[in-house]
Amino acid sequence: MGLALAVMHWGAKTDARDVEFVLGSGSEEKVPRELKEDINGTEEEEEEQEEHDVAPAKYHGMENFWCRQTEMWVLDFNQVRDITLDDAGVVLAVEAVRLNDPYFPKPLKSSEAEKHAWKAFIVSYIENSTTILRQALQNDQNLAVEILGFPRKFILGVVELEKERMSRREGGNTV
Repeated sequence: MGLALAVMHWGAKTDARDVEFVLGSGSEEKVPRELKEDINGTEEEEEEQEEHDVAPAKYHGMENFWCRQTEMWVLDFNQVRDITLDDAGVVLAVEAVRLNDPYFPKPLKSSEAEKHAWKAFIVSYIENSTTILRQALQNDQNLAVEILGFPRKFILGVVELEKERMSRREGGNTV
């Protein structure tokens, strides 16, 4: 997700407004044969086991849904807006996260899983953003080195959004 957002922000120069991240799996099995044999045994072992089973035989036409690779798709680009490589562009990107709230990891959460998701997101986002922006600097001598700070400004903006949400929630609970 961090890579995808870095590409949308700094490669395509869009705010990623209203994009949706969807997890799923493709229709093709992505498990190497050796691993499949470790899980299921060889075909000979499977046939031998079936001879001793009293339950109905396994339907071999059924796909094994447990052996699929999880994939992420990014959908719904109909509301993305162009951004500039400046502070105004960062503000638009942060605003897009506010609008897309359910699709992004959140900072300042308490569970270990949420902390891990946020850390993985920001590491991927910062590393990939830096790579993209360094390439842009090499290709366009008019760009200032200060653009390398924009990804961090974006992350700080997202953290501020979450602080505001938490503050509103706490204020709303005391009434």
